[in-house]
Amino acid sequence: MKNLKKETHKHIISVLDEKLIHLSNAIEASMQSRDNETKSSMGDKYETGRAMVQTEIDKLVNNKIACKNLLDEIKNINPEVESDIVNNGSLVETNYELFYFSIPYGKINIGNKEVFVISLFSPIGMVFKSKRAGDIINFKGKTYTIISVS
Repeated sequence: MKNLKKETHKHIISVLDEKLIHLSNAIEASMQSRDNETKSSMGDKYETGRAMVQTEIDKLVNNKIACKNLLDEIKNINPEVESDIVNNGSLVETNYELFYFSIPYGKINIGNKEVFVISLFSPIGMVFKSKRAGDIINFKGKTYTIISVS
């Protein structure tokens, strides 16, 4: 489980790094597009086009900020730290799923395993918080048995 935890952590950082690069490139391309827009005799059409591109740039910038915040948050977690209770940075094996409590990201595949990367502050994370191997948790009609915590 320790290797799976490290691989999961590393994978998330890699994906977020790639996403940041993609967003930065998209922002740059959109800014160039906006700045290269030539004013035609139809001034309103020009202004509308620039405004639409600026709206897209604003969305991309907000996405980049959110991605950077997630990356900073995941980088603050040390995957080497082991704990027998569920807390931020724990990989939890249950009778149904594997959870990596860290950031709100979603399902990823590491090798042949599915891991749900979710925040400890999510509704299910709050239920799992401070639990141990052997504990039984009921969440939304599903009964989870914690097999291991690392």
